[in-house]
Amino acid sequence: MSKSSLKLAIVGAGSISRTVHLPCWKRLEEVEIVAIVDPVIGAARDLAKHFDIPRTFASCEEMLAAVRPDAVDICSPNRTHVPAAIAAMRAGAHVLCEKPLAVSTDEIREMGEVADAHGRILMAAQMMRYSSVTQTLRRWIEGGNLGDVYHSRVFATRRNLIPPRDSFLDPAFSGGGPCIDIGVHALDAALYLIGFPEPVRISGVARTNFGRNHILPGKWGEWDREKMLVEDFACGQVRFADGSTMHLECSWLGHQPEDERIEAQFMGLQAGLTWPGGRYSTARNQVLSDGVIAGLSMKDFYSPDNYEHEIRAFREACVTGAPSPIPWQQSFRVMAILEGIYASARLGREVDAARLC
Repeated sequence: MSKSSLKLAIVGAGSISRTVHLPCWKRLEEVEIVAIVDPVIGAARDLAKHFDIPRTFASCEEMLAAVRPDAVDICSPNRTHVPAAIAAMRAGAHVLCEKPLAVSTDEIREMGEVADAHGRILMAAQMMRYSSVTQTLRRWIEGGNLGDVYHSRVFATRRNLIPPRDSFLDPAFSGGGPCIDIGVHALDAALYLIGFPEPVRISGVARTNFGRNHILPGKWGEWDREKMLVEDFACGQVRFADGSTMHLECSWLGHQPEDERIEAQFMGLQAGLTWPGGRYSTARNQVLSDGVIAGLSMKDFYSPDNYEHEIRAFREACVTGAPSPIPWQQSFRVMAILEGIYASARLGREVDAARLC
């Protein structure tokens, strides 16, 4: 690979490839998209024709042997991430992988060890980090305005926005419901903002309230309620090694006024702060004070440009030899919390979080 070029293959011919990743890659200079991989070869051929990509394959192994890409962008269902990423890294390719990186800490550890052993970049596609809103709030926190954080509240909840595709509803493909689908977004951003403290103990609940009945309609279309095998609501309480705590709520379906609530509230010794709204509460000389951090726009927070910023960061690391913009160890801590919520819900008690060491 030259200092400026990148030969790229895409794994997965679904909607996230078509509507997000491929349009972003196509806007980047010095990137050659050489192949699309999907076990449904007709879907791969259709996507390749639409984006003028020369080759299609039904398996990642076949593609890696034939085209030897510099990098692979994995956009396939959650359970397929691990074998595709490991095969790609062993073949010498860097890997960008849609969230979640994997559905267990053991799998993420395995992926990370392969990345380290082969000197490859392994990066989870966590686009909410790349919003200008998130970046502005991170700088504000790094300036010492929040102080030590003792508690956080994180929400990724929807009213009736359940993905209607079976690949989201069957844990054999997804690994879980909203906890692992949208909870991973808000949780990753929250941990990124407060410096990724180490989780040590987790208590959680996961349940299906509406997914198998007909109380709530689906704004994105009807789903097969007989095939709804994952939770539609989960929540958890996390204790970190530094003594701080976090509450996390995730849902696809529920009676709430907002269609979607992606939000966090951080309680610090110097101030409180909301993400992404940027509202802060503090006190100076025993006088209470509230305000909003200047320059924030919710249009920027939800901008499709965030995906492009993420992809540009990955490409830049690939061609310059820089470390992964999102180290796999951070994805491990995200999954340690989500995995702990599922384990606690299953066992009915608080559990220890998986550790990096």
